[in-house]
Amino acid sequence: MTSMEGSPNRKARSLTVNIAGSEFIMLFAFARWSSNSASFES
Repeated sequence: MTSMEGSPNRKARSLTVNIAGSEFIMLFAFARWSSNSASFES
């Protein structure tokens, strides 16, 4: 992780991208889970 020790602006940007990516993955997983449970109930 030594390549991340560049400018602080770049580090903050990569951190924001990581957070946004993980939130998108969690949203996608939750949408799939809710649709799966809905189909199970019917």
